[in-house]
Amino acid sequence: MPRFDTTLITRRPAMLRLRIFLSLLAALGLACGAWAQEEGEGSEPAAPGRAIRERAAADARLLLPQLGLGGSEKVPLNPELGEVRQVKAAFEGEGADKLKAWAALPPNADKSRKHALVFAFVGAGDEDTKEAVKQVAAINQSRDPVVVCSLEYRFTRPVDERTAVIEFCAPAEVRQAACLKLLQTMLKDYNVDPQRVFLVSDWAGSEALAWSRQLWETDADAFPFRAIIINGTVTAQAEELPPVPYVFGIEEEVLKRFKGEQADLNPKNLTNALMARGSPCQFHAYKSAVIGVTPRWQMIVRDAVNRLGGPGAVVYPEQLTGANVVTEADAVPFGESKDPHVSKVVELARAERWSEAWKYMKDTLADKNLKPKDKKPLQDFQKEWDKYLTGELDRLNKSIEASIKANMWSHNLHRARLTAMVEAFKDEKWCKGKPYAANIEKLKTYPPAEREKARREKLTQAIDLEIAGERDKAKALYAEVAKGLNEDGGHSESAKAAKYRLDWWTDVR
Repeated sequence: MPRFDTTLITRRPAMLRLRIFLSLLAALGLACGAWAQEEGEGSEPAAPGRAIRERAAADARLLLPQLGLGGSEKVPLNPELGEVRQVKAAFEGEGADKLKAWAALPPNADKSRKHALVFAFVGAGDEDTKEAVKQVAAINQSRDPVVVCSLEYRFTRPVDERTAVIEFCAPAEVRQAACLKLLQTMLKDYNVDPQRVFLVSDWAGSEALAWSRQLWETDADAFPFRAIIINGTVTAQAEELPPVPYVFGIEEEVLKRFKGEQADLNPKNLTNALMARGSPCQFHAYKSAVIGVTPRWQMIVRDAVNRLGGPGAVVYPEQLTGANVVTEADAVPFGESKDPHVSKVVELARAERWSEAWKYMKDTLADKNLKPKDKKPLQDFQKEWDKYLTGELDRLNKSIEASIKANMWSHNLHRARLTAMVEAFKDEKWCKGKPYAANIEKLKTYPPAEREKARREKLTQAIDLEIAGERDKAKALYAEVAKGLNEDGGHSESAKAAKYRLDWWTDVR
């Protein structure tokens, strides 16, 4: 675990150019539309940061309820890494010539649309920053390409042959001005969506939160970050921090050490205080990797970014309701193939990406640039493919029908696979007109679903009460919803979410 000062850095007086640039950011519309409304005669001015607070309240519906620990041990991260380059920016002030800026660009960026930006503070902020940026950029996926940038603001100074110290390149006000300059450059030159800018810290929470607090106190209406995501320990007062959504993460092994005088380092306490203050928060305590960065934390960061203005978070096996037992009958039966086209279809099918597999097969067979002999293996494979699909659809449908008849939660894999297959093959004769889609719809209204709907309504009420500061009422309602774990086979998502919230509940001073 990195050993850095976790005391919040004292804020220096705001500089004139900071105010000027933040005004420019406001003009770009960083906070969900116009920041300032025209005021009629005699009207009262809006509270500072009103649009930011309203967006945070809306984002609570996207981040909460938290079903449990994010990410998965069963699913690979599958990062899609692109180019890491040094960003040229004219930093000013004492020591500014030693500062460096880095950006990781997604390999799958769509130039026709803007992308999310993660401004990352990683580790010591020293010469390892370039490599650390790659670790943050591992959250990138083609479904939601993300640009990552970071400032290298420390350097290693040798003391003698055996020892060295890590020092700041520049004073705090110069570092913060450089961060702002880097943010300005990214917004201008890298096709960034100003509505989806995130501040991420990996064991550098003091530096990140010091800057965020300075930005908020300087011009709350132009605060640029949609959410703040922090891994590791940090000491701060909830009332001093910007009222935006937060996601906190910490290794389980580290969390166990925070007792007695070290209790203030426990991020659970800050997370609860922020929730009581009205900021929607997630909390994740995960097992650390033996070597290197923990993929589970990278998934947690990725999911938060995906949820807020993106395509939505990935659904992991641990978060699904219903039976999870997978048998040999559930395996996709196709073996290895020497033909690259067949191999690609099988790879996508095994990943439960049925629409992509079907599209790839049809596009390949229709490709006029491929010779007939190159299509032959795929054509032969299609016969086996069609036979499997017709039988599998019937098998999955019988499983779903049995669940509906018994008023029990359906099997996770069967429900998910049937849903994906119906979407992929809905226009095919061996799928069209069958009861598959209708049975999937029935799952939304049969008795277990109705009971879950009632639990979800109470859970939503509990979240609203907690964010409104009614913690006692919220806690009682969470406890009531959590009792649902004793019903419907213990598969209620709402009950699991309520129990998880109570698991990291602490008193707020």
